[in-house]
Order: sequence, then C-alpha cells, then structure tokens
Amino acid sequence: MDIMYLFLTDNLKYSASEFSFFFGYKYGMATLAVLIFLPLAKHYKVPDDIICALGLLCKITALTMFGLSKNTTLAAISIVFDGFGEWAFTSYEALLSKSVPENEIGKLLGIVSFTGDISLLLGAVIFNSLYPALKPYHSGGTYFVACGGLAVSLGLLALAQFLTRKVHNQKSKKKDDNPEKANPNILANNKNTTFSNLGYAD
Repeated sequence: MDIMYLFLTDNLKYSASEFSFFFGYKYGMATLAVLIFLPLAKHYKVPDDIICALGLLCKITALTMFGLSKNTTLAAISIVFDGFGEWAFTSYEALLSKSVPENEIGKLLGIVSFTGDISLLLGAVIFNSLYPALKPYHSGGTYFVACGGLAVSLGLLALAQFLTRKVHNQKSKKKDDNPEKANPNILANNKNTTFSNLGYAD
C-alpha cells in the first residue's frame, strides 16, 4: 500500500482522494476474482496447481504493467490482473492442505498465517527502502523486483508439482509390478482357489 501510494502520487500525480478510490477499486477486483471467478474455476474442476500457477502469472503481469504505467488506463487494467493474482494464495493453502493428514491441517494453516503476517511486515520494510533507492533508475523498479520474487515462486511450484507427480508415478508403477504386495487379498484369494481345486476347500 505504501509503495502504491508513493508510485501513484509521484508518477500519476494522484491526490489522496483519488488514491483512496483506486485502492478501493483494487480490493473490489480482488473480491470479484475470489468470490465469483474462483468458484467458477473450481466448478469446472480446474486443478489447484493450475489455479495457483495462473494466479502467480496474473500477479507477475499485474506488477509489470503497473510498474510501467504512465497513465491511469494502464494502471487500471493492471489491477484486473492483480485481482486474479489473489488466486495464488487461496489455491496455495488448498495444495498444502492436501499434503498433510486432516488432523494436522489446522497447525499447517496457522503456520501459513503466521509466516504471511511476518512476510507482510518484512516486505513493507524492504520495499519501502528499495523504492527511493531504485526511483532514480526507474520509478517502477520496486515492482520489477517483486516480479522476480514471484517468478522464483512459480519455478518452485513447477518443481514441486513435477517431483510430486514423479513420486506418484513411481508408486503406481510399483503397485502394478507387485499386485500381491499392493493388495494382500489377491494372494490369499489365489491360495484359497488352489486349495479349492484340490478338494481342500473349507
């Protein structure tokens, strides 16, 4: 919020009231994306990892466009993408919830909430310090740094999904190669069938 205020007042010459309107528009788009379009995506069974990746891509697009904004039109369009960027956090929680037992979900979400609050505090300190340092080179430089961090997050998400699917495929292959080990009832049924054929059935 602090960086957005500095950017809009310095580069687009916004007044305090204009900034308040723009900030409300930003949260309105985020609410619309999460409460209307995200349930639609879930209704059509879009996987959580795809939703998370789309959210990160939208957030990167939004920050890039906003950092390059020289007028209100481009800044307003970037906020549309920024709203869909909220998909990333929501789907990230869903992905984490699937990776732990049900009785551990509460602890996990508590840790995620705590680290989220810490990151907001640290982010405010870091980016408030970066803005005046990068402004002489490019007024949107701080947003480009944030894009770099999100690109790393997108890469880590892709790597995590690749490794998860690789492990899942290996387990599926082992089950296919050893059906008796994967399902002991198969071996027991085979033994009962053999005894029955020999006339020793119970």
